[in-house]
Amino acid sequence: MSLEIDRRLRAANLQAARTYVDAGFSVLIEMDLGDPWGQATAEQVFFGTDAIRVMLICERRTAARRLENRPAAAQASALRAFDSAPWSTLTAELVVTTDDKDAVTVAAEILASGLFSGETRPT
Repeated sequence: MSLEIDRRLRAANLQAARTYVDAGFSVLIEMDLGDPWGQATAEQVFFGTDAIRVMLICERRTAARRLENRPAAAQASALRAFDSAPWSTLTAELVVTTDDKDAVTVAAEILASGLFSGETRPT
């Protein structure tokens, strides 16, 4: 996938989520927004909302294991992105380590944080 298509796809997904938020729904989306463009686009799309950013992190070995069933080119691209992400500069209201956890456990940990109550709309 080209960089242009990747950015268009991520921007469209963020805009779709914003549409749900504007319609009054609480939304939880999972997207790779670890690059500066992704961070800036998410901030722009959700400006003026009470969005909460959750960062899911894992060790490289976990990321590689999760990519095992993808084509080699997709694995290589994803690991390059993982290796080049500016992890130390990313911020979030909640950081969850996902190594050795399934999706249900991660979701439960996010909900247990207490950040998502009332009219809060997580992203």
